[in-house]
Formats: sequence, structure tokens, C-alpha cells
Amino acid sequence: MESRMQAISYDLQACIVDFLHPRPVMLIKPIQLKIKSQFKDIALVLSSCRAFLLHHTLPLKVENTFSYLEINEINIQDLNLVVLETDTSLFPFQFKSMEDLEEVVIFVMTAIQKIFPDSSPGKMIRKNPDLQTNFTSITDNLEDFTQSNRGPCGGFSETYAALCDYNGFILQEEIQWDVDNIYHRNESREFRLSDFMHYDASDVAVAVASLAFNQWFTKLHCKDFRLRPEMSEQILYVLGRSKTIEELVLENCGLKCEFAIKMAQTLNNNTSIMLQTINLSGSKIEDKGLAALGQHFEQHQGVLKHLNLARISATAKGISSLFQSLNLNGLCSKSLSHLDLSGNPGILATEDSTIVFDFLIKCTSLCHLNLSGTDCALDALFESLHHGCCLSLTHLNGARNVYLHRKVKDVSPAVTKFLRKAIALKYLDLSGTKLPPDVLRAIFQGLTNNENIFHLHMDLSNCELRSSGAQVIQDMICDANSVSSLDISGNGFNSEMVTLILSVGRSKSIEHLSLGKNFNSKFITVTDILHRIVQLLQDDDCTIKSLSLADSRLKSRTNVVLNALINSNNLIKLDISGNSMGDPGAKLLAKSLHINKKLRTLIWDRNNTTYVGFLDVAYALKRNLTLTSMPLPMTDISQAYRLNPRKTGDALQKIQKYLLRNNQLLSCITENTTPSQKMPSNNH
Repeated sequence: MESRMQAISYDLQACIVDFLHPRPVMLIKPIQLKIKSQFKDIALVLSSCRAFLLHHTLPLKVENTFSYLEINEINIQDLNLVVLETDTSLFPFQFKSMEDLEEVVIFVMTAIQKIFPDSSPGKMIRKNPDLQTNFTSITDNLEDFTQSNRGPCGGFSETYAALCDYNGFILQEEIQWDVDNIYHRNESREFRLSDFMHYDASDVAVAVASLAFNQWFTKLHCKDFRLRPEMSEQILYVLGRSKTIEELVLENCGLKCEFAIKMAQTLNNNTSIMLQTINLSGSKIEDKGLAALGQHFEQHQGVLKHLNLARISATAKGISSLFQSLNLNGLCSKSLSHLDLSGNPGILATEDSTIVFDFLIKCTSLCHLNLSGTDCALDALFESLHHGCCLSLTHLNGARNVYLHRKVKDVSPAVTKFLRKAIALKYLDLSGTKLPPDVLRAIFQGLTNNENIFHLHMDLSNCELRSSGAQVIQDMICDANSVSSLDISGNGFNSEMVTLILSVGRSKSIEHLSLGKNFNSKFITVTDILHRIVQLLQDDDCTIKSLSLADSRLKSRTNVVLNALINSNNLIKLDISGNSMGDPGAKLLAKSLHINKKLRTLIWDRNNTTYVGFLDVAYALKRNLTLTSMPLPMTDISQAYRLNPRKTGDALQKIQKYLLRNNQLLSCITENTTPSQKMPSNNH
């Protein structure tokens, strides 16, 4: 075709680049655009996600502009007529040459493919059959080309920029930078909304919407942040379109039951999504939301692995409805590994709870179960676990429940059977649950007869064990070799504390012991009990390496334990928080740290320590090269700051400096120690 189009000079191209700055200009081509009944010379300018139609004359003027996302169809009739259809307009073009036409179409198709990786932009092209051979290069290998040229994290930044442009939002370059650098370098596939919460909600909503077209990210995470409506809507949009999101964590986000209902409807319409983790804890999902989710689980055989519905204001009726649906979904009972229903009082206190227990019998894949604070009857729970997941369960939290809802003469052997058969259990928490002596004995009998469990952490704190419970522990603790960590704090032990400590000390497996809140005896002085603890720690055969006396209000009697640190060869972790020992106690602690070369971790908040005590400890740490962990005692720090902020700050700065030094020394020693060498315990 003999073209009379006016060429675009280099000077004009430079003016166009300056005119559109800071938007980058990727391609400039001369075309003729049909305006009313005539074709006029126009410069077609292509950026990364938008096209501009500019007049050739100065000063430059934009005739029209459109986003690539607005394009519905490119109808190529011949060089004399190419009609581009957008959401709002029709643009009849004429190109100077076939090469120009192909270059423009390839550029636009590639840009759309980068923005929407799972799209097929080639389907938008309508062409004259006579031109079929001229356009094979446009659609052939388009996906392979964009895959090899896609940006970091699946081209997130390109998609995000295009959506900002399309919706008229300001592009937040920091969001792009974080994803392209931090996320990409760490190969992180978890998109954390908390990283961007300092932006306006509408800006974050656009970033979230980008995940709907992204094939890199598999996890969407938000915790302890109240989601605005526009953000929750975009999360639903992602769930309705994404094929790659596998984990959804929206914890304490202020969601209501309406969100759960919409979420279930959205998931019903997207059969391609394979959600394996759902965490809606801390939101008022209520029974209506559970009913909607239950219908979704019943109708779709997904591979659900993690389900967290803690603190969702549910009732027994709503939970039973949900698990009735899960019972009908055979795959869930075979795939679910983590289940958390904690913090929903009363949901397992009625006869409807049998539906949940029936599910637990069928669920043989469960590894992590948290039913704390649900009014669950533990005897019924252990009966279900004995028949269900006793071979896979590693973490069981049944705290703040009841063992029986009714009084019975004999204790069910279910707990003994479960603990005898469990082979993977590492964590057992029954704290805050009143355990009669017979139940406690049944627990230890199960553990004693199990040779498969090792390094079990068992929490029996605040279980009202008292004298009878102490006697059971004395009788059976030495044979329970599976227990390496035992918490029996807050159980009202009295004169039995001395003999109890001796019995625990004879155990060859216990390495961590918590005894706090048990020092209110009227029959024997607390000092005598503490001296017995000191004797235990200084025994060469004692296996205890970690001791907690937290919240015991020992005051000056804490000095008995602090003095023992000077000669202690076993203890590597000590928790003396909540004992109100004051600055005199801090001074004695500092003296002990001057000499002790074994202790690695010290916890000592809520001791009424002022800047004087902190300065003493800081001075001691200057010479102590082995203590590596000391969580900041925030309660005492806040009080000390009120009295003397400068000296408190100086002391804390020194403490942190010396702890950092010690960690660096430990790291150097570890790197230079071969597996056959032992870690030296003395200063270097």
C-alpha cells in the first residue's frame, strides 16, 4: 500500500517522551485515526500498560487514551482498517506498514499477558483470513515468551501498576519495591497485608486485587488488623478468581458472619482454587457463617489441611452443623492435620458434641488439636482420639475444660488407652482443668506404658491437684520417662512440696520444671522448700536444666535461688519473673552472673527493679560471656523510665550490647566446632 502518513521526527519523539514523563514510553508509531469521516495523522504511543493518541503538532495534545485492560477486540481487516474496540470506544486505525501493525499488536498482547499471566490475549484478535499467515508470530509462543520475561514474584509489579492505572489510583512505588526486592530475595510466597498497612485502605485493596491474577503467591496473611470493607471485598475477589492461593489467614481482622457467607459463595463458584488453610479466628463468624462454610465443605471435596475457628462467637449448634458437613466430606477427615476451635465456650458441652467426636474418630490424619476453653469433656475426647488419630497427633491442647460433665464412680480408661497408643505426641496441655487423683494416675499410667514417646511437654498447671495430686506425681513421675518438660505451677501444694521436689529430682528424663505459684505453705517454711530446690539443682545426677519459679511472690527469699547460681553446674534457663525481689535481688543476681558460666537464658520481669538494679546487671554482663537471652523486662522497664529515663536507657543499652556480643561469640564458637568436638563452657 502506498502510504502518505507523516513520519514522526526524532525531535517530536523526544518531545513526546518529555511530555509523558515520568510514564516510560516503550513504543511510538505513526498511524492514521479516523476522526468523524476523515483519517488524520496521529502518533500512537505505547507505555507499559496504557496507549496514548497524540497529535503531531506542538504543543502536544492527547487526542485519546485507553488502558490495555479496556481492550475487548482488535479487528484486523487489512492495513487500511484496523478497528480496536475498548469498553467505551471504537478506534479505526490505519498503519504505515505490516511490520508496524505486527509490532504494535505483539507489544500490546505481550503487555496484557504479563499483566494477566493466566489470560489468552490472542483470542481478542479478529483477522481477515487472507492475512492469516502474516500473524502467526503474534500468537505463537506468546505464553512462553512472557514466562521467560516475567518480573519478580510472577510479575506482581506489572499487574499492580496496570490495576492502579486502570482504576485511577496513585502507584505506590514502595509496594512494588518491597515485593520486587524483599519478597523476591527471600522467595516468599506469603503476601502479608501487615507490610502495607501504613498506606490508605484503597491502595492496599488494589495490591490485594493484583493477587487474583498472580501465579507466584500461594498465601494471603493478615493478623490483628481490622479490615476495611474495600479490602475484604478484594480478598473475596481474589478467592473468586485465583488458582494458586492455598492458605488464607485472616486472624483478628474484625470480620462478621456476612464475610463468611460471601466467602463460601465465592469458593463455590471457583472450582479451581485449592484452599488448604483457612484461619478466621478472632472474628464474629457466628453460626450463620459456619452454616455457609459447612455447605461449601459438604459440596466440594477439597483437600483441607488447616482449619482455625478459634474465638468466633459460635454456639454448640453452629459447630455441630459444621462438623456434620465435614463428616459428609470424606476427604476432609483424611487430610485435616490442624484443627483449632479454642475460645468458644460451651460448643462441646451439649449432646451435639458427639458429632464433633465422631469426626475425630474418622480423622486419622490430625496432628494438631486445640479445644481449650470449649467446655469439652476430656473423657469423651480421649475416647475419640484413642480410636482416631492416636498415631499422628503431636500437639493436644485441652486446657480450661472439664474431665467429666457428670459424676461417675469409676474413671474411664480412655485417657490411659490413648496415651499408651500415642506414638507422636510432643505437647499435652491440660492446664486449668480440675483433674481428680484417679484421672491424674490414669494419665501417668498411660505414659509409663508407652515406650514410643520422647521429649513430651506436659502442662498440668492450675489443675487443683493439691495434696492428693502431689502424692500421685511422687508415686509415678520416675517411671514416666517420656516427660521431659513438666509444668505443675499453681496447684496449691503445701507440705508435699519438699517430697515432691525430691521425687521429681529422681526422674532421669525431666529437663524443664515449672513450680511457680506453689509457695504459700503454712506447714513448712518457704525457705526450706527453696533450699531443697537448690540442693536438687546442685546434684550432679540432676537432669533439670530449666527452672521456672514465676509469679511466686518470693520477694527477698528469691536470694536463696540466686545464691545457688554461683555453684550451679546444670541450670541453663531460669525464670524468676513475678517475685518482687527489688534492687537488692537484682544486685545479688548481678553477683551470680559475675561467676556463673552455665546460664544461657534469664527471665526476670515484674520484680520492682529500678534503674539501679538494671545498672548492676549491665555491669555484671560486661564480664559474663555466656548469657545469650534475656527478654526485655518491659513492666519493670516502664516503671524505671518514669523515675530516671536517662540512666534506665543507658543500662538497657549496655545489657543489649553485651547480649549481642555473647550471641556473636556463641555463633563463632559454633561455626568453629566440628560435630565430634564439645562446646566449651568456659570463657574464651
